[in-house]
Amino acid sequence: MTKKVLILKNDRTGDLFVSLKAINRIINKHKDQNIIVFLSNINHKFSFLFPSIQKKIISMNLTLIEKIKIFFHILTNKIDTIYILTPK
Repeated sequence: MTKKVLILKNDRTGDLFVSLKAINRIINKHKDQNIIVFLSNINHKFSFLFPSIQKKIISMNLTLIEKIKIFFHILTNKIDTIYILTPK
């Protein structure tokens, strides 16, 4: 069974570009696995940078309902590895 990897990157465009190297390392490390990246509604226009992985759009400032949806996505899809990339 293919493992599933989730990348959360819901911040501004500049932060996305700073994280490109890390995201590409994650993609290369898990290249034989099912990878999905959650991008902010600001960054979704750059989803072409990751042609081989599935993308979902979330808001930059997550509401409680969006957080719950992400939590249930993780549970129902049996995600094996989660990467939370923040600019901090």
